[in-house]
Amino acid sequence: MPQYTLALVCILTFSFSQAALTERGLSRFTQKIEKQIKKSRLPKGHLGLSVSVISEGQPHELYNLNSTKKFIPASLTKVPTALAAFHILGLEHKFLTTLEANSPVVKGRLTGSLYLVGHGDPAFTSESMWSLVNEFKRAKIHTIEGDIVVDDTFFDSERYDQNRDPHRKDRAYDAPVGAMSFNWNSVNIFVRPTQKGQPPSVYIDPIDSYFKVINKAKTIAGRRQRLKISRIKNKDQSQFPFETIVISGSIGRKAKEYVSYKSITRPEVWSGYNLKAFLLQRGVKVLGAVKIGKKPGSTKVLSKYESLSLSHAIQSMNKYSNNFVAEMLIKNIAAQSRRPGTMNYGLKKVNEYLQKIGLESEHYNYENASGLTKNNFFRPVDFTQMLVGAQQDSSIFPELLTSLPISALDGTLKKRMTQLYSAKKVRAKTGMLNEVSGLAGYIKKEAKTYVFTFLYNGPSQKNKEARDLFDYLTEAIVVFNDR
Repeated sequence: MPQYTLALVCILTFSFSQAALTERGLSRFTQKIEKQIKKSRLPKGHLGLSVSVISEGQPHELYNLNSTKKFIPASLTKVPTALAAFHILGLEHKFLTTLEANSPVVKGRLTGSLYLVGHGDPAFTSESMWSLVNEFKRAKIHTIEGDIVVDDTFFDSERYDQNRDPHRKDRAYDAPVGAMSFNWNSVNIFVRPTQKGQPPSVYIDPIDSYFKVINKAKTIAGRRQRLKISRIKNKDQSQFPFETIVISGSIGRKAKEYVSYKSITRPEVWSGYNLKAFLLQRGVKVLGAVKIGKKPGSTKVLSKYESLSLSHAIQSMNKYSNNFVAEMLIKNIAAQSRRPGTMNYGLKKVNEYLQKIGLESEHYNYENASGLTKNNFFRPVDFTQMLVGAQQDSSIFPELLTSLPISALDGTLKKRMTQLYSAKKVRAKTGMLNEVSGLAGYIKKEAKTYVFTFLYNGPSQKNKEARDLFDYLTEAIVVFNDR
């Protein structure tokens, strides 16, 4: 695949020709940007802005503010993660999950254990499991006399990137990673009111025996909802159940269904129990237990599930800013050349890629693939450089563009720019942490492509003002006339 030499990237980034732009048009654009910044009341020192236009194959700088200053990018970090994954893993890369055995099948009974072997699929979901189990069912096996053994050894056993925020949350955005993972290692919990004074109905999706559910909540009159849902990791991780969901508080009899998304802590165990549940739904009995181990040296593949191509995983990562997918991709990058895949080695390979395309190590710090950290930093011009380079690489640009949220339409931009001229005209990655807001991407107008990076690092109470400013800046680009 084409790579960008340091010389070419430097030309693209720092030697923008202004020949294609009129002085008058550029001045009006600058004035509009400055007016919006002043209106936002955000200190200029907290902002990093970079806007360029690609016309007739050449980039031209339109505006910059602190574009060579280092900023925490939050989830904008997923842009270099996506680019590295495309180039290192390849567009054709797919993820394999298998059911294997080393024991004979006698009259529909597998006489030994069934091995669930994961190879790092970041989008192995209920649909994937259903397909895997359906193929297994077609082998005419109705009973497994041994255990379900989950082989999670394609990756190492580190579940959380050490460079993530060290404070663990039970929220889905803080899910652990594992070579054998299921449904983004999170569970959906639905609560519906019943009769006044009675416990509400609780539904766990997917349904399996991994969780114990304790329902302390009550249905009350009216529409008010004051529910609290907690996930508790049980102290003895060798015994069932592994985690407990506790629902407390109240929900009004006329209230809408309440949904909560919680992470789990043991991806391999979680996957094994879900496999067992899916097998039972298809009439396959499992006489043994769910265990963790490694498949024997010689096994027969009884069923396999091959994922869609890499671009679908990257779309899942970027559209909804999925931290889990980002970190799974890093371990897959590592496992390409060294087993088991480790986070540190994957990060090393991405940094090698970034320096190969022209980023200088002293100007950025890439320690976490998802951006769920304040240890990462980049300059706005670095993102513009990467986005310009990607736009000029026809092998990956369509896939990258498709993966980005569309303003006022989907993903993390679904509710933004809805009343602006930039609605449905912006494709961009969002970023959000306490004290951080970001937006970076593309706007296409006729034969020109506008590339922008907006970053804010400042007090958290001003995050909304920063988001609003960035939305108005995209509108300024959409209405810009350089004549």
